[in-house]
Amino acid sequence: MPKEIEYNNSDPTKETFIVVDKKREKFEKSDLLADKMKIITLCGSTRFEKTFNELEKQLTLDGNIVLSCGVFEADEKYKEMLNKINKYKIDISDEIFVINVDGYIGKSTLNEIVYAKSKNKTIRYLEGEE
Repeated sequence: MPKEIEYNNSDPTKETFIVVDKKREKFEKSDLLADKMKIITLCGSTRFEKTFNELEKQLTLDGNIVLSCGVFEADEKYKEMLNKINKYKIDISDEIFVINVDGYIGKSTLNEIVYAKSKNKTIRYLEGEE
């Protein structure tokens, strides 16, 4: 018999859920990492796809929620929409992590850095500090 999921939103600071099995025994998922978790948006040139993937994995395993590049190859017609999505990711993030391999920061990434600064976000860099 499939298990049911009941959402417990009684505490708005913690999003927890309770799994209820067929015997109606309750098991609560504890949120051990909630105090340490950060939401981090990765920013950088899509030419560094491998580095994006490696950092996403490492930062996730460090206990963070990572927002990465959803599309590495897109037609020019999507560029404006993708830039808006990236700004929204920055809005909901605690910080951005700039993937600046060999010091490279392109125009779009520079715009994201300026936007993040305007929103008082923490900015970290793969290589050095800007």
